Parts: sequence; structure tokens; C-alpha cells
Amino acid sequence: MRKSVFFTVFFLLFNFMIFSDINFKFYLKKEGLTSAGIYNEEYHLIKVLWTQEKLKKGWHTVTWNGKDNFGREVEKGEYIFKIVVNNSKYENVGIIGNTGDPPDELNHIQSNVVGFDIDEEGNIYTANDWEEAGHDFKVFNPEGKTIYHARFQMRNLKYYNSMTSAITVDEEYIYCAGWNGWDQGRPGHIVITKFKKGDGRYIGFSDEEIKKNGGVIVLYKWDKRDFPENLNPYEKRLYTVVVCGLTVVDDFLYVTDAFSNKIHIFNKHTGKKIKEFDIKFPVNIRKDKDKRLWIAHEHHKVSIFDKNGNRIATPIEDIDEVRSIFISKENLLYVSDIGKGEVKIYEIDGDKVSYLRSFGQKAKTGDYLPDRFYVLNGAGVDNNGNIITFSGFPTGGARISKFSSEGKCLLDHFSLVFCNIGTYPPWEPKELITTNFHKVLLKNKEKGEWEYRGIVLNPESLKYKGWHIGIPKFIKINNKEFFYFGCRIYRKEGDFFKLVSMVGGPKINLDGSFDKNKRNFGLWTWTDTNLNGEIEEDEIKWFKRSGESMLLTEVYGMHPDNMGNILFGDSAITKSIWELPLAEFDKNGNPIYDWEKAKIIIPEDKSEYKFLPKAVMRNGNGELYALGTSKYIQPPDKGYQWIWMGGWVLSKYDKNGERKWIIPLPNTCTGFDLIPENKGVMIGYFEKGYIYHYTPDGLLIGTIKIGDKAGNITGWLDNQSCISVVRDKRDKKLDVFVEDSYLNRFIWYRVDDSDIKTYEKTIIKE
Repeated sequence: MRKSVFFTVFFLLFNFMIFSDINFKFYLKKEGLTSAGIYNEEYHLIKVLWTQEKLKKGWHTVTWNGKDNFGREVEKGEYIFKIVVNNSKYENVGIIGNTGDPPDELNHIQSNVVGFDIDEEGNIYTANDWEEAGHDFKVFNPEGKTIYHARFQMRNLKYYNSMTSAITVDEEYIYCAGWNGWDQGRPGHIVITKFKKGDGRYIGFSDEEIKKNGGVIVLYKWDKRDFPENLNPYEKRLYTVVVCGLTVVDDFLYVTDAFSNKIHIFNKHTGKKIKEFDIKFPVNIRKDKDKRLWIAHEHHKVSIFDKNGNRIATPIEDIDEVRSIFISKENLLYVSDIGKGEVKIYEIDGDKVSYLRSFGQKAKTGDYLPDRFYVLNGAGVDNNGNIITFSGFPTGGARISKFSSEGKCLLDHFSLVFCNIGTYPPWEPKELITTNFHKVLLKNKEKGEWEYRGIVLNPESLKYKGWHIGIPKFIKINNKEFFYFGCRIYRKEGDFFKLVSMVGGPKINLDGSFDKNKRNFGLWTWTDTNLNGEIEEDEIKWFKRSGESMLLTEVYGMHPDNMGNILFGDSAITKSIWELPLAEFDKNGNPIYDWEKAKIIIPEDKSEYKFLPKAVMRNGNGELYALGTSKYIQPPDKGYQWIWMGGWVLSKYDKNGERKWIIPLPNTCTGFDLIPENKGVMIGYFEKGYIYHYTPDGLLIGTIKIGDKAGNITGWLDNQSCISVVRDKRDKKLDVFVEDSYLNRFIWYRVDDSDIKTYEKTIIKE
């Protein structure tokens, strides 16, 4: 009995000693947002006590239970209590890359206009390819304000989810063509449907058989798509989308078919097919005041047909590459020549035309004026004689501009970016370069004002976009300016950038083409030693040929340090952190990389954490930060583990590779960037677009959220290059640029982090 009592008392005392709380006080000299933690004598983070709590000036009591972040009792000894008081100012000053005004979901500018129409009132209708916000078609008033849009109705068509390829309108309805199925050997379909003009409500066709398909005309339905051989990219696009032109004459809807070389005629009410007629490779169709059909076809030609499909004449046969045609109420023909990059204007006289003039010209690298067209997708004219152009860029995006008949620009809408951000070199804080190589002049930063300044990369280099993305970085090496974006290295020459070096790997071949089979690639590097911009065999360093290596199958970002050494996390094969050092420079001062010299600098984590690195960066002190996952630390937002490039754990290592701390993040995050001067990191939460502000010690001290200047709305951060942090040397504030894939833009924050104070106190755990 006594023995039992003794062990009971001992057990209670033992547990009291282990689990007794440690209490102490501290004095706060100034109120602010605070975060605090416990560190060991090596300044490794042991326990986060609290984050982002507002505390007033004065004395405060702290209680620590003697455990670490994962509930484990720590050893006796000296520890350091550290508290950070953060009075930083976080401000959403604007958005970049989109001119939607106001900057909300309704008014944002779509990213890819592929077709258009203009009605009697001057309203503008656009057919839009993939559009995150569901603006599959969109309607602007004559002043360029959005009236309504598709609200995902094409993408979510019953039975036939589609992307839009063409659009036309009559007095009552909007007619759209849609497609699905890009890949050869996979299913696909081509459909036609209609919506109510005035509100965009889905109507569909009335024929009873067609209603069984959800009211859509099914032009094609393939279980397996096949394409002819030797198609150029434009022809492949036409065979894929098939329908690029629609028009209505009386009760009949005319549909171009570039796949079968036909024009189909349907009853516009019921959707029943009336007839068809042959024409080779048709890409656009319009009607004139006499209800004759004008058809752009065979790359270079424009022909006239009567409404029954009988050819009348072919008055134009010398267009470089016709993309669209449009006929004004004055019977002027506007032909968009994507090859020449200009709108050719003709006067119609019976079955002949007379060339009058051209409008606009092909853009050269660096051009930014609205009548300089990188990719001219179409042009039309309203009843007041105003010319409306629809253009794009070699790296994607859209521009909708309106000009008076004299050529004065009346409106100019941009959608420059999709899944992109930008950054600027610390030595030139006014000139931002986006990751799809648009130059943006940052004007009044406090008001978020910017101006577009054109593309700054030779279009031939744009094909090497690659999948080894990463946070864009400017680095000066040997007094030369380099722009690193993932495993692509560009050198600044004057006002423009030249691709000078690459690190090859998955999904990209030497010709810039992609391979979806992750295992079908090699490990190679290239440097343009003769400066001719060509990938030549004697400039390539092969380490593994195609199919011989699987190292980079799960690498989602490559990031350079300040000396040009490239870091990445391999979360699939070696489960380690790697460095590909900058090996040497060629005679022109361009960096050379060699996979022979690649090395593991932090091996697979075999501790209980089982940390898998997804993204890695090195600061100026040689310390490493890594974002990743862990089998020990469960994700805080269960169900989001499918965010393949993201992680819910942040880890820090000293320059010798010893882990200083590992912490769970509040949410699954997709990317991060270092704060200059080794002041910690900012990390992006994919779903809400939040930016978490961490100190170098691993304390979360602030959260940046969307503001009025972005319409209080954002979308997912869906790749590792989702955030860029730069300090403006003039006012010492941080510029933080954050991806918004939903609305084709990125968010611009400014952060004044000058008022962050850290206080320490030694405590004893007995």
C-alpha cells in the first residue's frame, strides 16, 4: 500500500516538473502588431508563442509550457524569448497588366480575343479563348465599358464544355462557335450555339433533336482527333478550332469550316442544317449590304459568294496572311493582314474592290503605340467610322483599341499577362519587366500608375519559355546585367534582352517545343558563345540524353543566388536540395553551366519530418529557405495537397546546411521570395492571394490582403513564380508583385517596413 502511494506521488511530481509552465514578464516600449517565439542558444526556433497580436505599450506576462512547436518537451537550460513589434504599412496601390476600370471581375480585360463583331449601336462583342474568369464571350459598350459577359456558359455547356472560337450577332441573338480537344489522338468536338442579346442568357436552338444535345449544333464529335502532317502552327490552330467565322443573313446562319473546307448553312432559329458548299480553308465570313457573302480563305484570298453558295468573284488574292474581314455601312472592306501587321481598306464596287489605304503597321521589338500590331487578330468599324482593332502579343494577352477615322486613339484596353508577374533591377526601380517580357514604366508608385512600353525580347527567343520557372531575378555579374527566369538567362543589351544561356530539362526541347512525357528528356546546358542566337551542337553540354535521367521530373522552380548559382528542390527522385553552380564565363562574359558540377547540398530529410523541398532560395548570408511538404506536419487546409507545386512547410538552413527551424504555414502556399537585405521572406497563399510576411527567425509578423485598388478580388497563385519582392532604393519601400491568374494581371503592393523592432530576453527552463 505504501509502495503504491509512493509511486503515485512520484508520478504526480514528475509530471508537474515536466509540464510546469514558465512564466515571465516583458515591457513593450511601443504598441504594435507583435509575434513572439522561443529560441535555443544557437538561435534555432523552438516554439512560436503567438503571431500577429496587437499589444499595447507596457508590461505583459508570458507563459510557455516548455514544449516545442510539435508538442515535445524540450531540455532544461537557457532559452531566448524574442518578440517582434511590426508597425509596417501594407498598401495595395494598384494592379499591373490590365486596364479594366473599375478593376473588378466584370470589367477586367480578357486575355485572348480570337473573334469579334460590332452591332448597329457600336457595341463590341468578343469571342475569347481560355479565360479564367469565364468571360467566354464579352460585350463592351462604345466607350469600352463591359455590359455583360458569358458567365462561364460556353465553358460549362451541357454535354459540350467548350472554348469560344467565333462570334456574331443579329438583332436578337449572339451566336458562338466552341471547341474542345487540342491533343492528337484524344476526343474533341466542335459546336455552335446561341445566347440572348442584351443579357447574354443561354437560349440554344429549338429543334427537338438538337435540344437533346443541350440546344447546341454538334458540327463534329471525335473519339480520336487526327491532324494532317506538316501543319504550321497557324494551320494547326485552324484545324483545332475549325470554326473561325460566323455571319447571319436573313434566317440563315453561315459557319466556316477550315477542317472540311466548307461553309455550312443552318436555320438560325431551329439549328437544322440547310446545305453546305465548298471553299478551301475558310477563316472568316461577312455579309455586305446586298446580302452577299465575303469569305477570307486559303491564307491570301477574299472571295464573294451569293447567299446560296455560288461563287461570284475573287477580287483579292495577295494578302500576306488574312486573319479577318469586316464590311462597314459605307460598303468599305477592312482586311486584317496578320502577316503584314496592318489593316487594308478597300472600296467595294460590284464584284471588284479598289485599294484605298492601310491602317497601322507591324510592331518591332520595343514598339508600344496602339497602332503597332505584334499580332493583329482582327479589325472592324462602327457606324461612326471608328476603327476598332483586336491585337495580341507573341507571349499571349490581348489589346482592344479604338481609333477615329483620322487615326486618333479613342480607347486602349490591355490584358498583358496571364499567370505572370514582373520585377525590376534594384539599380533601376522605374523599369519593370514582366515574365512574358513586357516592359512597364512605373510612374507614380504611391498611386499605382504605370505605362506600357512594349516587348523587350526578340520574338524568336520567346519559344524557349520552358517549365523550369522561378521567381524572376536581375543579377549583376562582372558589371553585366542578367535577367534570370527559371533556367533561362537573358542579358541586357541596350533597351532589350537577349537569350544567352539555358539549363535544359523536362518539357522543353532544344527547338523550344514541349514534351508532356516527363521522362522523355535529357539534362543539357547551352551558352550562346558565338552570339548568333542559334542553338548549335558545339555550344551544348550534354550530361544525359533523352530518357536517360529522371532528376527533374518534379522540379517546379529554379532560383539563382546573387552570384548566379542555381538552386532547386528535387521532390521526386533524390528528395534533396541541389545546387547547379555557375561554372565559368565564356569569352563574351555570358554564364556557362555544366550538369557535371551539379551537387546535392542538403540531402534527403530522414528525420521524423520527412521534409520534401519544392522551392529553394539562398540569401546574401548564404542561408537557405525552402518551401515544401512533410509527412509529419499535416497540411492546415486538408484537401489542398493537390496543389502540385505548393507546400505547407517552410524550413531554413544555415550556410553549412544545418536546419535552423522548420515551421508549418497557415495555408498551402505556392511560392515565396526573399526580402532584400536578408530580412526574411514573403510567401503566397494560393487560394486567397494572401502574402505572409516572415522574419529571418521564422516568425509570421504580417499578412498582406487584397485592397480596393484591385477591386478586393484576386485569384489563385498557381505557380512558383507567383511573387516578387524588390526594394526601391529611393524611398526604401518594398514593391511586392503578386500573380492574379483569375483576372489577367498582377497585384501591386507597397510595404513600408522601416518600423520593425525585435526585443530579446533570456529565460531559464529548470
